Amino acid sequence: MKKRIIVNSVERIDVINHADIIYIASSGRYSTFITADKRKITSSLNIGSYLAELPEDRFIRVHNSYVVNVDYIQYISKGENWYLTLSDGTRIPVSRRKKDELLEQL
Repeated sequence: MKKRIIVNSVERIDVINHADIIYIASSGRYSTFITADKRKITSSLNIGSYLAELPEDRFIRVHNSYVVNVDYIQYISKGENWYLTLSDGTRIPVSRRKKDELLEQL
């Protein structure tokens, strides 16, 4: 499997190493890639369009709007609502339906 993903944004085409992706956020039809070197790359494709191109053992969809790289998860806050805290300090919600899948993959 390839170790990079091609993201076609408005201004350019970015080539991103899988290992550099911290998470992908979705907003409607758009996806925004957040990388370890603090880049934000927005594509007009939805988040589902990229899932097939990412390794299943490293990336997990934890919420309808978020795919995270498990290598960047620092901890999981439990309670009524679960959240992931990533190495860059970002808090990502975990949907109820994705809790078990997340724990199994970790």
